[in-house]
Amino acid sequence: MSELTKLLTEPPVWIWPLLALLIFVGIKSTKHRRIPTFLVYILPLIGFTNIPILMNLQEQPMVWTVFSGAIVIGTVIGFVLQKIWIITKEKHHITLAGEWVTMISVMVLFWANYVSGTIQSQSPDFYANVGFIVAFVTIIAVFSGWFFGCALRVAITKKNQ
Repeated sequence: MSELTKLLTEPPVWIWPLLALLIFVGIKSTKHRRIPTFLVYILPLIGFTNIPILMNLQEQPMVWTVFSGAIVIGTVIGFVLQKIWIITKEKHHITLAGEWVTMISVMVLFWANYVSGTIQSQSPDFYANVGFIVAFVTIIAVFSGWFFGCALRVAITKKNQ
């Protein structure tokens, strides 16, 4: 079996529908939209899906130190940029301008996890390498933090009268 075939057939079956859903969400975010506010508040849960992966990495004190710093950076970036895209906020809805950062964020998180799983199964020594761990944790934390920052900005934005 070729390496490309393995990359497409060895992951769990649910990976590909998840990718389709994330692409759908990302494409929707590129358009001007009015959405229920709770959707913005549940997006940070994406960050929590990475905790089991992070808990299984080597060098735990370093993992959580890097994660803590990087998630703060991502949160600040999301908080600052979300202000640009908020058009109106109502009681239960928010209108947002289209942007590509959400699409980029969900794709980076998906593919970082996919590549990490592939590396773990095919090159365990590289997976345990400190350089890989720092890069992976930084990517996961910054992009997860992005969603926390966006939700925080929406939470403090006053409703339009």
